[in-house]
Amino acid sequence: MVPNTDTKLTYQAYRALLKRTNTALKEVGEILDLPIPLTSYVARHTWGTQAKGVGASLAHISEALGHRSQRITAVYLKSFDQEILDNLNNSVLAPYHLLLEEEPENKKGKQEDI
Repeated sequence: MVPNTDTKLTYQAYRALLKRTNTALKEVGEILDLPIPLTSYVARHTWGTQAKGVGASLAHISEALGHRSQRITAVYLKSFDQEILDNLNNSVLAPYHLLLEEEPENKKGKQEDI
């Protein structure tokens, strides 16, 4: 199927606007010193993940993101499930990492003597 001229021009305009938007978002992310580049893709993932976190149905998230199927949305959100778990684990374990790093010198010496 060959797209008609109007569809092609509309898509080109969309891509140009998306590029300008992502350039502006990247600049905002740099100003805020974010750890990852801010893009419309990141914003969509964030919105979808937050919607899932507050109990929105997969069907509603899928429709809001404009996905053709809920299966696409499930794959889209699954990658963030692991990131959320990793962040949660790091938060839970952070106090223990600090304890290990700040161990008093006299205890270190005793351990080395054993």
